[in-house]
Amino acid sequence: MAKNEFENALNFLNKTIEIDPNYSIGWFNIGNIYKQTNEFNKAIDSYDKATELDPEFAKAWFFMGCAYFDRKDYHNAVEHIEKAIKLDPNLAKDVNPLIKDLKSTLTKLKETLTLSFINK
Repeated sequence: MAKNEFENALNFLNKTIEIDPNYSIGWFNIGNIYKQTNEFNKAIDSYDKATELDPEFAKAWFFMGCAYFDRKDYHNAVEHIEKAIKLDPNLAKDVNPLIKDLKSTLTKLKETLTLSFINK
């Protein structure tokens, strides 16, 4: 999606939630736009609003966890993804790629720390 398409979608969704601020799906979709544009804090805020309005909104919990993951806040990522899976066990299949990414990140971090320690 081009930048102006994201902006147009965001403008439309903002008008939607102006009309109905309790529209959790609108907040969720705003979060998706921010996540796609790497604005993870704004995405998390939007997903948080969606889950505040609808605490059973499993996909919002899941995507909030993914945004935390993208922000490298792994503790909050796990916490929110676990909440999503409790609400909708079918989301567990979407976690496997995240686990692979996390393992790869942790391996690289461990290697970096080891090299840093050796080079001292």
